[in-house]
Amino acid sequence: MATQKKSWGQAFTSLFVETDSEPVSTDSIDIDALLAGTSSSDLPDVDFEAPSAPAPPPIPPQAAAPPPVAAPAAGPRLEIGQPLKEFYTNYGVPASPKTVEEIILFLQGLQGMPQTVQNQALKAMDEADPNWTLADVVLDGRYKIDALAKAKLAVDQQVQAVQASAAAEVAEHSAYLDNAQNTISAQIASLQEQIAELEELLVAEKRSVATQQAAAEERAASIALDARTEHERIDNEIKRITRIVDVFGPMAQEP
Repeated sequence: MATQKKSWGQAFTSLFVETDSEPVSTDSIDIDALLAGTSSSDLPDVDFEAPSAPAPPPIPPQAAAPPPVAAPAAGPRLEIGQPLKEFYTNYGVPASPKTVEEIILFLQGLQGMPQTVQNQALKAMDEADPNWTLADVVLDGRYKIDALAKAKLAVDQQVQAVQASAAAEVAEHSAYLDNAQNTISAQIASLQEQIAELEELLVAEKRSVATQQAAAEERAASIALDARTEHERIDNEIKRITRIVDVFGPMAQEP
């Protein structure tokens, strides 16, 4: 800075103690405005690609569940609750002499005070320490906003990947069900055709048996009729012979 900075105690006291000097300006110092006012050209070229993490140790395969009931496969899980510091590290946010989180905590401690007092306190804090400036805070904030936006994009990509995997699985199950329905329907149709053929065969067998039964009964009736006729013929002959025997029997007795 061009002028020597006041100590923090002197700067903060000057906010509340009347002096003969010109009063401190109460113009609003809006953090959002500061962020918006920083051009993207102020950011140094930094590769935001996340460093490659070491490959995790291989997970031993689990034994498949015995048929007929198979346990559902565990799908990918969305990693949530990851510390923000890990996002900043993964996306290459450089270290800052004064982080935006420190300023947020500082302003939270002044929430009960008027906005003008909070702004003046932040200016005094800036002027009291030559090791950092508000520009450092703004730059740190812009880096972290960019990193968090990329973290959100990574979450969205995980969700899209899971949704695509689920859609593919649903489609696969639907195709399997369609194939099963077609196969089973064809088998049912074949069985129904066989049943119809068997029913026709049963009707034909009943007709054939009825015909054979009728023929057998007709033969039995015919034989019975022939037997009666034969009985009558024999009975008639017996009668004729009996008359002869009865008439000539006594005559034929031996002397």
